[in-house]
Amino acid sequence: MSTLVSSPHRARLLAAAREIGPIVEKYAGESERERRLAVPAVEAMLDAGLFQCATPRDLNGSAADPLTQLEVFETVAAADTAAAWNLMNGTLITGFLGSRLELPALDAVFGAEAWPISAGHTAPLGRAASSDDGYRLAGRWRFGSGIHQAAWVIAGCHVYDGEVPRTNASGNPQRWLGVVPIAAVSIEDTWHVAGLRGTGSCDYTIDDHVLGDSFLVDLFAPGALRGGGWWHLPFVNFVQVGHAGFALGVARRCLDEVRAIGDRRRTGVTSAQSERESVQLVLGRLMAEQEAARLLVQDAIRVVWATAEAGRAPARGQVLRLRVAMIHATEVAVACAQFAFGLIGASSLFEDSPIQRFLRDALAAQQHAVVSDAGYVDYGRFAFGGE
Repeated sequence: MSTLVSSPHRARLLAAAREIGPIVEKYAGESERERRLAVPAVEAMLDAGLFQCATPRDLNGSAADPLTQLEVFETVAAADTAAAWNLMNGTLITGFLGSRLELPALDAVFGAEAWPISAGHTAPLGRAASSDDGYRLAGRWRFGSGIHQAAWVIAGCHVYDGEVPRTNASGNPQRWLGVVPIAAVSIEDTWHVAGLRGTGSCDYTIDDHVLGDSFLVDLFAPGALRGGGWWHLPFVNFVQVGHAGFALGVARRCLDEVRAIGDRRRTGVTSAQSERESVQLVLGRLMAEQEAARLLVQDAIRVVWATAEAGRAPARGQVLRLRVAMIHATEVAVACAQFAFGLIGASSLFEDSPIQRFLRDALAAQQHAVVSDAGYVDYGRFAFGGE
């Protein structure tokens, strides 16, 4: 197995993530009310260099190893879920683009003085039609998390030659990501939701925007132009560290809130919550589950990372194990949030209680396609020898 080397920026990034925690938490209420991440929260993460942690060094990124990325997202999520959700999206999309883009798109995206935060959706809901001047991209997408602070937007699309869908070497429809400046994007005010409200994950449209070849990225092509072994992973595997970190941060914060209840008593109950054996039983079990989930995620990442660093494509079993580790961590996060919400009592109903927000946001995160329990089905099928 390849020797794994932690990022030289690890201590700095983790210290920065802890330092900005009180800032993003302070503005969590404003983010909720405005239904987009508050500007001071965005600026705090930018100034701390957190949005650069997944971008290759060639482009002035920190190129942090995946375990460091995991802990950065976990630390921010424990302070504010919306901030962590937008951080992981903006960081990982930009990092993936940095590993794949060619000139002149590379200069356009990374040549500005400000760091390029990215947003967007990979689902192929758009159409890129070949033309004499490049490709004409049009479509409507959902879930543009962090799009209000983004400079660049990705848009999944199928490719057409005239009216004929283009296919790849496997005979499947060609699926690309269009990389579009925010000025060419129309944001629709659709984000009226129960969970992850502060992420501003609005729908967006692009109307007949012309893209050169270099502004289109093959979502499934192996390899990368820059970055270490981890950056050679397909996009779906590259971003899983973000979802896992988000879930672990939620679980950690909710259990911290439970441990902080002290001698609080529920109405009609004589003993303090912390003295009740039934509470101790559930807390002990959830603490064990949270620690087990974290260890599984870390080990699954190490295995895939080591394989990638050795110059090999991860085996299917390794990839599936990483996915189910992420799914499991998300389920544990929801369980921890539900326990904290029920234990703390009526005060958790109010908007100034972080627990109601953590519960809503954990449940919302669980609806994301990458943490669907279909991953368990695939893992089980694989265990029986199925493809």
